[in-house]
Amino acid sequence: MLKKALPLFTLLLLLSQLYGFAQGNQVTGKVTGSDNTALVGVSIQISGTTQGAISDVDGNFQIDVPANGTLIFSYIGYKNQTVPVNNRSVINVVLESDATALQEVVVTALGIKKTSVNWVIPFLK
Repeated sequence: MLKKALPLFTLLLLLSQLYGFAQGNQVTGKVTGSDNTALVGVSIQISGTTQGAISDVDGNFQIDVPANGTLIFSYIGYKNQTVPVNNRSVINVVLESDATALQEVVVTALGIKKTSVNWVIPFLK
């Protein structure tokens, strides 16, 4: 009985793996700015999930997405862009700069209190 069940079990296991591979789609592409420069560190997220990827130094990315999934591209200083996959394997995206984005960052010392260090003085004498 076990000799007959083992090949059947192995076949079912392999078919379930193939079914799992058929559900996903590997998408690659490049993210550039409106001036055609590669954007490094763009966040690419699958809509409705916590899965995602980040673009590399050349702006390239690679992510496994369901065939009917949607990708959300976001980057500081640029407008977010939502792109449906529609069974495509290559998606190149051009992000537009956001004119209302923050231009500079100001660091302040609010909330930092000066503390006295009395224990150092005896050791200095």
